[in-house]
Amino acid sequence: MDKNSNKTQNMQEMRHLFVVLSRQFGLLQKESSQCCGVTTIQSHILYEIKQGYHMTLNQLAQRLCLDNSTTSRHVHGLVEKE
Repeated sequence: MDKNSNKTQNMQEMRHLFVVLSRQFGLLQKESSQCCGVTTIQSHILYEIKQGYHMTLNQLAQRLCLDNSTTSRHVHGLVEKE
């Protein structure tokens, strides 16, 4: 792995950790996601799906620290909005 590729991976990991930290401490404002017609949890789901490379619902729930039924309900809400 070359130096630039390693640096990019480190930056991506750092960004992910920041998102997790922000989520855990509630620093992401509801208003920022409400402008798009999605809930805060739904915006986190969209972020993880974008980052996740074909993850399962169980993997998504683990990444969000939610149970499967809560994750499924919010994903269903996103599908209904489409």
